[in-house]
Amino acid sequence: MKSINVLLIAALMFMGSCLLAQENTKSPKHPKQPKKIHVVQDADSSDTIVEIPDIDIPEIHIPEIKVSIEKEKKILDELGPRLKKEMEKIKKLNKMKYNKLLMDNQFRSFEFPLFGKRSKEDSERLKKITELEIETEGLGLEYQKAEKAERGKIKSDLQAKLSDLFELREDNRKEEVKDLEDRLSELKQTLDERRKNKDKIISNRLDDLTGEDDNTEW
Repeated sequence: MKSINVLLIAALMFMGSCLLAQENTKSPKHPKQPKKIHVVQDADSSDTIVEIPDIDIPEIHIPEIKVSIEKEKKILDELGPRLKKEMEKIKKLNKMKYNKLLMDNQFRSFEFPLFGKRSKEDSERLKKITELEIETEGLGLEYQKAEKAERGKIKSDLQAKLSDLFELREDNRKEEVKDLEDRLSELKQTLDERRKNKDKIISNRLDDLTGEDDNTEW
């Protein structure tokens, strides 16, 4: 009985040593080698052929730009019931275009002190541009979802509104150019005046830096 136990233990030890040896003889994993670019000379011509291997480009996720819920509500309320309803339709059909229209509307509401306060005419024009951009986006999405028989009417309406929108946008650009030209003229005038008063400007700055500016008051 004792000899049987000894033989059993010896057999188990032998099997264990075989398994360990097998584990140790496994070939180590080598790191993936980077794909190389091969340059080959074409045998039929003097052209050099560059063979570029396929590269796995990961998908890039671009986050969706949104305005805050409070700002969204404010913009929609300012648009009025008719355009608000149109925006809700666009939101259901294309969320990205909806968010872009919100961002555009938010940008147009800003005042730029550099160009002065907007005139009533400018404000009315921007308001009309906003309305037409919402309406044309809505008609475009409606056209894509419409039956073939309905598309003719929608396309005709869309073309007419795009024509109006184009004229308004061009008028807006003309005003922007005029504002820039006026601003440029002012800057040129300021530049000429500073050039004429160069010595005085330098003298004032020199007194300021050296602390010799006489601020004596009566």
